[in-house]
Amino acid sequence: MATLDCSNPAPRVNAQQLSQFVGKRVTLVGRIEGVEGNTLQLRTPDNGVIAVQLQNMAPQVSLLEVQGLVNSPTSVTEETLTPLSDNFDLANYGELCKLAHSPQFRHMFLP
Repeated sequence: MATLDCSNPAPRVNAQQLSQFVGKRVTLVGRIEGVEGNTLQLRTPDNGVIAVQLQNMAPQVSLLEVQGLVNSPTSVTEETLTPLSDNFDLANYGELCKLAHSPQFRHMFLP
């Protein structure tokens, strides 16, 4: 039976929470606003824009999940990219992020 590896967590965050995770891994979801060179602009559900430093080419989709290392409150270096379908509900995801970081539920989502 496989076990879940929790040794290197990547909490789900929005732009508003990113400053709390500088130097750590996170998971971001958002809409691609544009790509220039190896930098992708990702608009998060809380309407922030994060610069994602790409290791590979950007997928040809509009919605994306990014796991990566937080460089600054507005920049992440990509480790993995997962394309999402166009019917992914960003508003609900944004609410999940708020709940995950609220004192009442934080223990359920964050290490």
